[in-house]
Amino acid sequence: MNGLTYREPRDLGRADLARSLVERDIANLREAIVAVALRDPDRAWVEDQLMTLMHDSEGSVRSVAALAAGHLARIHHAIDQTRLVPALRSLLRDPDARENAENALDDIATFARDAAG
Repeated sequence: MNGLTYREPRDLGRADLARSLVERDIANLREAIVAVALRDPDRAWVEDQLMTLMHDSEGSVRSVAALAAGHLARIHHAIDQTRLVPALRSLLRDPDARENAENALDDIATFARDAAG
């Protein structure tokens, strides 16, 4: 994943995610993506954010958004597969996000039931 290594994210939330996105603080944005995926209880809200972030201009942001989709699948045992699976499949053609998209698709297949709507 572009030389990035995992570390437990700080306790960041929705406001941190929004601020980092507006300010284009990429390092903080990547950490906030993981933090909200791991800790925000509103799976649908997080999915909405990930759908947007999977189209970000920065490759590492797209990659971490894919990673976070896998986290959601493992944590919630559900994910809106009608929305997220096609977005992740499109990232399979993205050299910056391919590896995390593959891993997220595996996590979804292993841990999640479809929870559309």
